[in-house]
Amino acid sequence: MLSHDISARGQVLLLPDKRANVSVLMGGTVQSIHVTYGQRVRKGTVLAHYTHPAIIEVQQNYINSSLMLEVMQQEFNRQESLWKEKVKSDKEFQQVKMEVMKAKAEYSAARAKITMMNLDVESLDRGEISSTAPIVSPMSGQVEDIYVALGQYVDVSVPLFLVIDRTSPVLQLKVFEKDIHLIEKGQRVTFSSSTSAEEEYEAEIFNVGSVVDQDARIIYVMAEISNPVTDLVPGMFLASTIHTREQYLNALPESAVVIENENVNAPGQQQGILPCPVNLFFSEPG
Repeated sequence: MLSHDISARGQVLLLPDKRANVSVLMGGTVQSIHVTYGQRVRKGTVLAHYTHPAIIEVQQNYINSSLMLEVMQQEFNRQESLWKEKVKSDKEFQQVKMEVMKAKAEYSAARAKITMMNLDVESLDRGEISSTAPIVSPMSGQVEDIYVALGQYVDVSVPLFLVIDRTSPVLQLKVFEKDIHLIEKGQRVTFSSSTSAEEEYEAEIFNVGSVVDQDARIIYVMAEISNPVTDLVPGMFLASTIHTREQYLNALPESAVVIENENVNAPGQQQGILPCPVNLFFSEPG
């Protein structure tokens, strides 16, 4: 397997779906924190609890809408029986039907809010209201950073925790403008990290940038690591080689290549035979 190799430097990155900035859906005061730096967590793990009167109101609305839907459903069943017996007119029955549909919509909206706030629906169905709401991890990974403290008031969209998943890092490589035409998706990349320069790993290009950086005259190439590497840390710099135009060719090792020259002799060698200091490759027969 021979190729035209291109050297490229780059760094280890995490894809956007491997990083999570955790925040809240409504403002509140942090009541408890249950994790620390570097702790491994699973998707759904409770990171903290916060409180606010609006949290109680959301739960109250859910319970009220649930009870209202139950009452309206019973009334609808009663009106439907009367309608089938021709006791109620079509207009009266349609009015009751519309009210039931409205109650269902209000219940579904209230339940969606409860789910988005990670509140316990089963407890609410039993009439149990909590004064706090949990802040949960949206993914499995490691708690990389904590931006909040006990008693702090947190607002919507302000990051409170950073959770990262380091199990599937990718490579971001810098390729000079003059080599862009040689780079394609699916090409093999070999690289080594600064912590284990003697070991070589493989990756495969899955995305080639389409815009040239105007200052450095480079494009960014993304590669997916083929074999697991445990010592790679996001942000780490590395050296790599992109193998372009790979193909199987007939080739000879240097020790097997000689030239005939009747006019030149080397000490200790048979007359007319000298080693050739280069490799000889054959890309085509003859």
